[in-house]
Amino acid sequence: MIGQVKLANPSVHHYGDAGTLMMGRFGYELFTIMFLLQLIFVIGSHCLTGSIALVHITTSGICSLVFGIVSAVILFLLAVPSSFADAATLGYIDFASVIIAIEIAIISTGTQATNAPGGLAAVSWSALPKENLTFSETRVAFGIALPVIFISGSINTIVAGRLILSRAFKNSVVRYVNTAKGWAVWLMLISCVTIVAWVLAEAIPFFNDLIGNTSALFTSGFSFYIPPIMWFVLIRKGKWYSKENILLAAINAFVFIFGVAVLVCGLYSTIEDIRKEYHEGSVRRPFSCVTP
Repeated sequence: MIGQVKLANPSVHHYGDAGTLMMGRFGYELFTIMFLLQLIFVIGSHCLTGSIALVHITTSGICSLVFGIVSAVILFLLAVPSSFADAATLGYIDFASVIIAIEIAIISTGTQATNAPGGLAAVSWSALPKENLTFSETRVAFGIALPVIFISGSINTIVAGRLILSRAFKNSVVRYVNTAKGWAVWLMLISCVTIVAWVLAEAIPFFNDLIGNTSALFTSGFSFYIPPIMWFVLIRKGKWYSKENILLAAINAFVFIFGVAVLVCGLYSTIEDIRKEYHEGSVRRPFSCVTP
């Protein structure tokens, strides 16, 4: 549906533009704010995930805050190339690393299963490294999976930066990032985005649940219930119940209902998780220092 909207309206570059077609200026502002918030929270999630990964991989006893800063710096450096062509290149590396890491885990588990008396059920595995794991032992797979954390996060930084840049410098060559001023603005912009994301990730005690909350609020819309609305409002030709439209109308209605269910159920479950964690006293402190 999103692709069809783009083909029918070449001037649409992002969700904000699509919001303009659907609800005018209000739609533009609403969709842009939703999209930016989601991107910033996802970048913060990658900062936190990078910190956790480095803590477990190195087992060096260094404070997780230090690794959080290291993660933020890596995310910033990978976002310096400002073009989507560069982001696409990073995306290929990102895709390859996650597939290879998964294959390593699958093959290793299968190999152990063939030698274990109980077969696959007897193989003990975990998403986290085992106790007393040395740096060299750290499942090749963990090292190969690191690009996923940082590249995916940096691509979100590039998207957020480009969105802000295209709005702030709509009628200026600065938005092309091919002049000294353009590069200065770009570096300052992605620095601010990265810092804000890192601060949010470290300062909010229930950040993981907050990510669930924002995903329920925003991703459910961008992925599920907004595209069907686009079909009904922007793409559909003729009556929705006409012979040529009835099947697509039914499919889009189902996807819309599914998206609303994800929105409601996701919000409920994450809010309940936050309440439970505070009740049990398991919420971490802001800018807390964790070591292996």
